Amino acid sequence: MAHQKQLFQLQKKFEVVAADEEMYLMEKVAGLLAESNARKKNMV
Repeated sequence: MAHQKQLFQLQKKFEVVAADEEMYLMEKVAGLLAESNARKKNMV
């Protein structure tokens, strides 16, 4: 039973880490897109 609980806690930790990483990557992509759009506007 304790083993099951440990697995569940580990899974929850992994989900949190994965969600944090996904959020970080989305923010990074949004920043790159904003930078790209700003450059395009400067060219026009």
